[in-house]
Amino acid sequence: MRILVATVPAAGHFNPLTGPAVRLAGLGHDVRWYAGPEYAGRVERLGLEVVPYKEATEITADNVNALFPERQKLKGPKAIEFDADVFFARPVGAQFHDIRDARERFPFDALLIDGAFYAGYLAAKLLDVPVFVMGSIAAPTLRGSGSITPFFGLRPPRTFVGSIVNRIARAMLLSASRKGVGTFNGFLAEEGLPPVTVEDYFDCTQQPDVARRVFNVGLPELDFPGAYVPPNTEWVGALLPHRPRATASLDPRILERSGQVVVVSQGTVDNHDPRKLMIPAIEAFVGGDRLLVVVTGGVGTDDLRSRYANENVLIEDFIDFDLLFPHTELYVTNGGLGGVLLALSHGVLLLVAGTREGKGDINVRLAYRGLAVDLRSERPSARAVARGAERVLRDKDMRARIAAVQTALAEYDSVGIIERGLLDSFSSRALAQGGASEMDTLQIDADRAGRAPEYPAVLSILLGALLGVTWAAGFRAFMAEIAGPESTFGWYATFVAVLGGAGIVGGLLGWADHIRRTGGRPHWRQLALSPLLLGLIPLTVPGTLAALAQGIGTAGMAVALIAIGLGYAFGGRGRTWLRVAVGVFSAAAAVALVASTPLISEGRISFTDPRGAWAGTLALGSIIVLGLATSIPFRPVLPMSGPADAPPTVLKDRAPNSV
Repeated sequence: MRILVATVPAAGHFNPLTGPAVRLAGLGHDVRWYAGPEYAGRVERLGLEVVPYKEATEITADNVNALFPERQKLKGPKAIEFDADVFFARPVGAQFHDIRDARERFPFDALLIDGAFYAGYLAAKLLDVPVFVMGSIAAPTLRGSGSITPFFGLRPPRTFVGSIVNRIARAMLLSASRKGVGTFNGFLAEEGLPPVTVEDYFDCTQQPDVARRVFNVGLPELDFPGAYVPPNTEWVGALLPHRPRATASLDPRILERSGQVVVVSQGTVDNHDPRKLMIPAIEAFVGGDRLLVVVTGGVGTDDLRSRYANENVLIEDFIDFDLLFPHTELYVTNGGLGGVLLALSHGVLLLVAGTREGKGDINVRLAYRGLAVDLRSERPSARAVARGAERVLRDKDMRARIAAVQTALAEYDSVGIIERGLLDSFSSRALAQGGASEMDTLQIDADRAGRAPEYPAVLSILLGALLGVTWAAGFRAFMAEIAGPESTFGWYATFVAVLGGAGIVGGLLGWADHIRRTGGRPHWRQLALSPLLLGLIPLTVPGTLAALAQGIGTAGMAVALIAIGLGYAFGGRGRTWLRVAVGVFSAAAAVALVASTPLISEGRISFTDPRGAWAGTLALGSIIVLGLATSIPFRPVLPMSGPADAPPTVLKDRAPNSV
């Protein structure tokens, strides 16, 4: 299997996918990583081949000011707006061109990206390649009822004031994001793709019509209750970076003070100013009875050592946290998700600070779940750190909750879940393309055991056509009831134009249902327009156009338009208020159309007698049934990993750890 990995050039986006990439390469798969000059070195150290940037420019936190000097003059909302555009949206066009061109040289079978690599959206829509996305708890989204506005560190509102604050934050975020979304939509327009709304932009790469599967880092127990996740989501636990074999041993003082060790870190990105968290933590613990281990990430280590040469303070550039955390009681952090999950997987207590770069959204969730004390400050004082640490260390209930999370995380084989997800999808795709012999070598039939069979598209099309013809035969009876003695039947008019046309519509909707159950296809939602054929095909009957000019024969098109409106309302996608409005309008139109039957029939039908009531029930029921069928292209795509008849649910796979 050929796999291309692509991520935003930032540690928090790059590191988690190193584990799956190295493991898949070790299994013999051809894994390559699309990367710019700075991150290419990291990829090569993993032993993987680099697919280099060609047209794209690598924009990182280290070079952005050199590339865009005007950025240093921006503050507040203008700075946020600029960064959202420059870091995430502006590179999309060139990155997509690079990936499209690279596929000529490296015909990869799957694209594995992080959720903020928006060029993956175009790849999914235009390259006919399965896209898999790494998501996480606190991933930004504005979907779902009562969604919490991201980037502001907000909790679910419990009061009217809280709801107002959430709405104000949402308005601010939408305003600051319009420039970046406009840039992104410009690239979509160049490729002939429709635009996305500002509300749908943040997690557009994770939706079922783009991502075959979303591997969500973390646990549902770490997020807010009822938080929105895409229906194609699979939780993977603590997806930790690839770690080479440890060569350095721990300082003897750590081993001697095991269980009484406090670790503080600002990560490897936001570590240039130690006054944010490292210095307040040092001053809170210096001279105490616990050993404080400060991990600087290679910035300012010597200066801190000279300032704080105390017996209970150990300051290092880097330490292997996987070796350190088994001896650690408390981790003081600015909220980087990787470090938090690693600490939780070792049962380490948490004191969190930090509000920027999405860390506030992680920290507020930890505090909400009772797994940490959140200082809610980018620059907490030494006194605040000391008080927060005392609260954490005394909280026995918090220790119990963290122990429960540790147990839950241990049940996940994070890398194995991703490995199986990619290979399983490749199996389905290869079998559909006649590649069963190659799949035999992958030995993944066992992963598909117990799964409902995926029927070929032709069966769905034939079943849809049969249902369409049956529906039309019933509706034709209603039409005959309206026309009375003047109703006539003909081989072409009845069996081709009416029954045949409905059979075509039913077949197209059956095909849409097959596509929906097998991961989606580009532009497949346009099949929602297929009921229009019910009004167009009858126009081929001789004499119909002349009658149409007199206002006769327009009911077929009216029924089709009403059904499309009802289908959108029933589909469950899109803004709730819009679906409700369209549904109410379409339902009212359906009732009005049926209510006009006595007038159209010139008094032959009356709803006050049983025959007329039957006719009205048949007509209204037929329109509703057609609306339900038309909802298929509007409905969410079902994940490929589930049974063919399963509803769109969040996938959860806690597999035992394996080597």
